Amino acid sequence: MRKSRIAAGAVAIAATALVAGGVTAEAATAPPASPATAQANGYFYTYNGTWFTDFCAAWSGNSGDWGGCANQDESLWNNGYPGRLDDVLVYWGTGPSGAWRGVCNGDALPELSGLTFDWSGGARGNGESIWHNIAAHKWATLGGVCA
Repeated sequence: MRKSRIAAGAVAIAATALVAGGVTAEAATAPPASPATAQANGYFYTYNGTWFTDFCAAWSGNSGDWGGCANQDESLWNNGYPGRLDDVLVYWGTGPSGAWRGVCNGDALPELSGLTFDWSGGARGNGESIWHNIAAHKWATLGGVCA
C-alpha cells in the first residue's frame, strides 16, 4: 500500500511539473543559429529585433503571459515538431485573450511590422499590428490559417 501511495505521489508531482513547465519561457533554450538551416526542435521563439536578432525567449508549451518579452516582438519563429498542435496562435492580450494571429509550423517571420491581428470575431486588438503587441501564445492545429 505504501509503494502505491509513493508512486501516485510521484506521478502527481511529475504531472504538475509538466503543466507548470509549459507556461513559462525556457530561457536556457538558445535558438539554433539560423531558421533557414535548423531542424525542428519543438520550440517557439520570439526576438526583440528584426531578422531573428536580440533573442528574448523560447517555449515548448503555452504561455498566457510573455512577461518581459510582451509587446517587444519584432520577429517570430515556430520551430515546432510537425504534427498535431504544431501551429502557434499569438494573442493581443494575456490569458491568452483578445485577437489572435496564426504562425504555422515552420514559419520564420523576420519582420512583423506589416502583420495584424485578424482572427478574432471582433475581440479587443482586432486589426491592430502584431509589431510590439503580442502578450501570449498557445499551440494549436490551424490547418493552414496562418501569417
